Amino acid sequence: MSTGLDVTNVLTGEGIVSMANISTPDVEVNVTENQVSRVKKNLSPTKLVTVPPEIQANILTVDSPEAFNQVQFGIVIEKVDSQSKLLTDLWFLQFSQDQQWNKKFQTLKPNLIISY
Repeated sequence: MSTGLDVTNVLTGEGIVSMANISTPDVEVNVTENQVSRVKKNLSPTKLVTVPPEIQANILTVDSPEAFNQVQFGIVIEKVDSQSKLLTDLWFLQFSQDQQWNKKFQTLKPNLIISY
């Protein structure tokens, strides 16, 4: 881990590290082995990126936030409000159930094509 004035970078060598910004605590990432994420002031964490072993070695030997300059971080994860997430989950559940129904129905009527 390295911290600067407005940034915190996390590279996990072993296990899992949960990371969130205090200003967006509901957006959290679990940084697993060989992955990296970054949190900047007032932003959510970045999407996880796997770091090659040679870059990991360099980060671990250099005791400075600049060691992370060679990492191409993922994009910042957008905050998803709970209502949007709920609607997406409900749509996915309905779609999954429709697909299961379609498979059963197509077994009975194999020449029927159902599209969405």
